[in-house]
Amino acid sequence: MRLAKAFLLADALPFEERYRAYMQVFDAGERAALLRGGGPAVFDDCIARGFAGAQTTDPLRQLMDVDFCDPVARGPTDAHRQDEHGCVA
Repeated sequence: MRLAKAFLLADALPFEERYRAYMQVFDAGERAALLRGGGPAVFDDCIARGFAGAQTTDPLRQLMDVDFCDPVARGPTDAHRQDEHGCVA
């Protein structure tokens, strides 16, 4: 039920934030609470990096570019083919 509610609420968000709502497991506050030591966390926002590096304005192609840049989406077998942004080359 929680996921269905989040899915419906995300409909009103801008495109990039909607994608983030579907893909992100923890928000910034939840990530900080999970870390030990209480120091500032270094966080690689691969979703923002993927959208920033997208080479198109077509929404479907943007999602594909983001997925290719996201290390979770691409899996461990493509790790050797990264470009300077960490995206699959």
